[in-house]
Amino acid sequence: MKKISIAILTLLVVMSACKKVPEVNLKYVDVERDLITVGTTTATVQCDYQYIATLKKAYLYYGEGTEEADMNTAEMRVVQNTLYVDLAGLKSNTIYSYYYEFHNGFNSMRTAVKTFKTEALPTTVTLPTVVTASVTEITTNSAKGGGEVTNDGGAEVTERGLCWSTNENPTLNDSHLAAGMGTGAYTVVMSGLEANTTYHVRAYATNEKGTAYGLNKEFTTLFGGSSGGDHEWVDLGLPSGLLWATCNVGANSPEEYGDYFAWGEIQPKTTYNLYSYIHFSNNGNFLITKYCNNSEYGYNGYVDNLTILLPEDDAASANWGDDWRMPTNDEWQELLQNTTNIWTAQDGVNGRRFTGTNGNSIFIPASGFRLENDLVVDNYDGYCWTSSLSLDCPTNAWYLCFGSFAAFVDPYNGRHYGYPVRPVRGGHTPTPSIDVPEGAIDGLFTINDNGDQVYFSQGNLQYQASTNTWRFAEHQWDYVGSQDPSLGDAGGTVEGSDNVLISSTYDGWIDLFRWGTSGYNHGAVCYQPWSTSNYNADFYAYGRWNNNLNDGNGQADWGYNPISNGGNQENLWRTLSIQEWQYVINSRNTVSGIRYARAKVNGVNGLILLPDGWIVSMFPLNDTNEPESVYDSNEIPLSQWEDVLEPNGAIFLPVTGYMTSGVCWPDRAACYFSSSFKDDQVIWSVYIWNSILSVDAGAYRRVSNAVRLVQDAR
Repeated sequence: MKKISIAILTLLVVMSACKKVPEVNLKYVDVERDLITVGTTTATVQCDYQYIATLKKAYLYYGEGTEEADMNTAEMRVVQNTLYVDLAGLKSNTIYSYYYEFHNGFNSMRTAVKTFKTEALPTTVTLPTVVTASVTEITTNSAKGGGEVTNDGGAEVTERGLCWSTNENPTLNDSHLAAGMGTGAYTVVMSGLEANTTYHVRAYATNEKGTAYGLNKEFTTLFGGSSGGDHEWVDLGLPSGLLWATCNVGANSPEEYGDYFAWGEIQPKTTYNLYSYIHFSNNGNFLITKYCNNSEYGYNGYVDNLTILLPEDDAASANWGDDWRMPTNDEWQELLQNTTNIWTAQDGVNGRRFTGTNGNSIFIPASGFRLENDLVVDNYDGYCWTSSLSLDCPTNAWYLCFGSFAAFVDPYNGRHYGYPVRPVRGGHTPTPSIDVPEGAIDGLFTINDNGDQVYFSQGNLQYQASTNTWRFAEHQWDYVGSQDPSLGDAGGTVEGSDNVLISSTYDGWIDLFRWGTSGYNHGAVCYQPWSTSNYNADFYAYGRWNNNLNDGNGQADWGYNPISNGGNQENLWRTLSIQEWQYVINSRNTVSGIRYARAKVNGVNGLILLPDGWIVSMFPLNDTNEPESVYDSNEIPLSQWEDVLEPNGAIFLPVTGYMTSGVCWPDRAACYFSSSFKDDQVIWSVYIWNSILSVDAGAYRRVSNAVRLVQDAR
């Protein structure tokens, strides 16, 4: 009996192992009805299926993409032979992909991918949204404006544009101009405007709901009159305040080339060559008869040191009137550095557009140039004269050159070439070099908020007792120092001279002075340049501690003396007050934004001061306006100083050391006196050391320091 039971059990196990479990696959699961009910952000998904058994689980995969990683998963409810699930949080008006996944408890299968789309939200049309753009390219009778439609309000924008009036908040009942349809930015050009008039503008956009307007903006057209006629100009927001004409001399619009002039000539002509140029001799040598700074180029050694065109030879002044002139090299440099410029075409003419920070712009056509009887490279390259002579080779002059690649100013083309002229007016009118005082560097420095300016002397003040001679150093980097061997290499650059050896009969030179030692008996106990004393009170100007050098009759100031190479007349020069020193070094507004930089010039350490009109591209300098910089920040060889920096007005203050009984720290530190007292012991001074610059330093009256004089610009 026991054997029979075991056999039956074994048979049942075998039969059970051979039974096949139903598989879930497309052959056995039949999706009979697939129903999707959608809303704007919801959907109900259901389907009926046929299968030999009831499914254990079913899932819906859905998403905006078809990859499983991009999809969401929702478990479906199984009710007999129906599956369904409710979805929420969907996007309106969006296509979703989906598929089913079925499970029977042993394995699974997926269906093919299908799609459904949610409904769109009900459409509610509103007014468009439009923004008014700033007005640019303002002239006497025209300007460019526009706007941007940022939202169509749910319906097509059928018209957009700009309306303007002399009253606020203009509408379509005022002057207006359409600029297409749809969303996005657009521009229009307003014309027929009145000169020197304030206008109001608003952008507009229209759809089926109505017309919407942007915010009101205003602008004022330019004043076009001048003594030279009704010529238009543009304010580009330049640091100098210079105003640029909208077209060349001889042109009636910005795109016209205008007339061509040789440099320094005021009439166009048919032939441009060396023989026809009026400022060259006609004997075949082509030597200069006007505007020459080098006798090697002058006819019979002629030199006049004129480096900027006089009004009589300025094509802009001669043709448009005294209010207009040709821009200098510096002024073209200012334009290049303070505007953005692009190669473009205007009314089919190639050229470059220069746009200032205020949005105003000028267009200069690619006019080419004239040589002999030919017009060359017009519509490919552009040229315009400056009023500045080339100092390296006076047969040349500075000019603007540009093409599709770049724009720059260059000094290397002959004055006999025919170039157009773009006039300017206003701004800081340059002073021709002929007006620079004898013994001064040709660079102007503003010294106060009133705009008063000075020239610096060509070098530090020096004195020779044996001849009672005052002079400026031959070079800006010159200083005397001392021959005292205990100081090492402290002899400076003036051979045979020593500050320590000063006496009433000394035949060398000194350049370190106690305060107020001008040589005039102005009331101080010690007033001679060789005077020494251990008492500060012995150097009181006019006998009192609370007097400045320029108080009284001014004779306590070293500049009251006749300077042998600085005009040789009394009272031409003076010492800056401490307030003026502070303004020059810390407060001036300059074209370049640069006021000073430490440097080593021709091997001598010191501080460079840059004039008001300095242009960055003239010479790159490091660590500008940085009081904690070091001398090695800029190492400038003699050639670059003499050829570039000094001719463009740069001043160099060498570190001369200072002297009590001996010279201390030559070529490392210097103290430059002001004309201002601080108290009964100390004078306000400028102190220069490696990584230290103090414009409110104090120096004892009894200690000898350097002196750099200035002359007021008139």
